[in-house]
Amino acid sequence: KEENGKVKCVINVEIEGDVEEYRDGKVPVSELEKSYQDIVSKHIRSSFDFFRDELEVDVLRLGEYCRKKDNDLYKKFGEENVFKDMELSENISVIIKGTGTIN
Repeated sequence: KEENGKVKCVINVEIEGDVEEYRDGKVPVSELEKSYQDIVSKHIRSSFDFFRDELEVDVLRLGEYCRKKDNDLYKKFGEENVFKDMELSENISVIIKGTGTIN
């Protein structure tokens, strides 16, 4: 979609897993989930910015996805600019299903 004169791309990531060696349960699982969300978000953001701004390569083929899903928007920005003018937001969901508590 277009937002503030830019192509806006939303990436949804869902991660589920267990945490091994969870020591004493001093940190609530919800805090661990939030920490992992922040870490994943930072990695996605820095990778996206690096590929877009430094290498100028659309490795995730988001421009192609835009062409297939919203051809009018793709044509408006043009093949060369659709990725250059893209903004990214990410929805990260982390669910810790179990812990291997060590006392």
